[in-house]
Amino acid sequence: MTFNEFGHILASKEGGPLLLIYDSDNDRIPDKVKTYCDKVKNCQGILALNGDVFVTGEGPDGPGLYRLSKLNKEGQLEEVRTLIKFKSESIEHGAHGLVLGPDGLIYVLLGNYTKIDRDVDPASPHRDFYEGDLVTPRYEDPAGHAVGIKAPGGTIIRTDAEGSGVQVVCGGLRNPYDLTFSNDGEMFVHDADMESDEGLSFYRPTRLLHLVPAGEYGWRSGWATWPEYFVDSLPAVLDTGRGSPAGLTTYNHFMFPRRYHNCLFTADWSQGKILAVRLKKNGASYTATTEVFVEGNPLNATDLDVGPDGWLYFCTGGRGTGGGVYRVIWKGTVPPQITNIGTGVTAVIRQPQIQSSWARQNIAGEKRKLGDKWDSSLIGVAKSAANPANYRLQALDLMQLYGPAPTPELLIAISQQQNEQVRAKAAELMGLHPTQETQNRLIELLADTDRGVRRKACEALSRADQAPTLDKLLPLLSSDDRFEAWAARRVLERMKLEDWKDELLASDNHRLYIQGSLALITAYPNRENAQQILNRMSTLMEKFVSD
Repeated sequence: MTFNEFGHILASKEGGPLLLIYDSDNDRIPDKVKTYCDKVKNCQGILALNGDVFVTGEGPDGPGLYRLSKLNKEGQLEEVRTLIKFKSESIEHGAHGLVLGPDGLIYVLLGNYTKIDRDVDPASPHRDFYEGDLVTPRYEDPAGHAVGIKAPGGTIIRTDAEGSGVQVVCGGLRNPYDLTFSNDGEMFVHDADMESDEGLSFYRPTRLLHLVPAGEYGWRSGWATWPEYFVDSLPAVLDTGRGSPAGLTTYNHFMFPRRYHNCLFTADWSQGKILAVRLKKNGASYTATTEVFVEGNPLNATDLDVGPDGWLYFCTGGRGTGGGVYRVIWKGTVPPQITNIGTGVTAVIRQPQIQSSWARQNIAGEKRKLGDKWDSSLIGVAKSAANPANYRLQALDLMQLYGPAPTPELLIAISQQQNEQVRAKAAELMGLHPTQETQNRLIELLADTDRGVRRKACEALSRADQAPTLDKLLPLLSSDDRFEAWAARRVLERMKLEDWKDELLASDNHRLYIQGSLALITAYPNRENAQQILNRMSTLMEKFVSD
């Protein structure tokens, strides 16, 4: 389920059509249900965007990403366009959630049974993946689950509103259902476990994952699933035990108590819980804690979203169980100085929940009212260090989504300011609007005091297909922060081989050697390179090896 631009609920019926649930008598309680589109069924992901509805489901061309548009006289969407076709043997492990990213692209979550039925961009962040078996033959599930499924497993892909190009962002997932972007623009999923593996050495619990471009999270079929300590995968933010994760959303509203502001809410279908997840910055990534927010017996929650009223809505159902839509409200009082967000650019910057369609609609209305003042107003908010960081981040996100596109001069200027969140956002945007000047500044940011900014600078260089000299990358490659070193290694893999191979393979710094050899065998996998790596490793192992 989700909300459209007008605050109506869009929900999918299991085995059935897309539904519109709306308030017919203006009492702020949705009370009417009608079929909104019956040409696509079993929708797992729903995104309302610019008057159209994007869904993952079963349509005229089978499993796919579809764009629904044009209302007929009955108020139903009648035009169905196939954007991407998928190959999938399982709806439950097929194409799931989709969201609009802060870069303006549509991000789609694919379960581990799902393949894209077309060529993907060879410049995708996630490429050069492999199985990585250490023991063969592989022992897979005796009941047949995921037998024969190969890397990359579950993935995140991104495309535009026309489906004109597809990039694979990250992989090695099992089967998360939903994805969300935090207020910092970071992507998260709550991945599923393989319940029949419980008690075995290769069992991995449900996990909250921080997804980064080119990230690899190590799911493989059967006992070949990678342990978290493998250097060529990234660890979880938080293990959450047994369960069946479903919907996931970011709470960026003010109607709940402050302790829930900026939380992630995640639904667990089998355990009958909705968890509130609090993120805390930790180097280039995050740690997290959880609390049970809602619990029932049963509480077969499948999805959730934040409504225009600021309350948390969730739906239930799945696997033939009874379904419904519920909302969680707080009976406390929110001061009027908080609920009154003002007018003009003040309303735009204070608009809550900009990840939602209804918030984007509100912002579009204010943009029309501001007219020629829109550009200068947003730029002014973004530039001023006197503004809170969250206001400045929102201004920069809105410039990316609505214009004016941030100029290199603006991004370079704000990348030199004190707040690390603002510097990180500037680095991210420089990757979307590359010039020689932004490349030079991103290379300077590789020496920033904040690990998160350094990671963002690496990711921006990779996205812009730009590269530093090796000496600028060495401190990051030898970092003990796995997310920072990961981003640096991904930059290295795209650099000219002659610029780094010999120096890193000859290094006596163990971290540099490990990252260099891993970059080499990942980007240039051949017998000669493998033998060279092993020969050098045998020499290093004769001496003291640090942890």
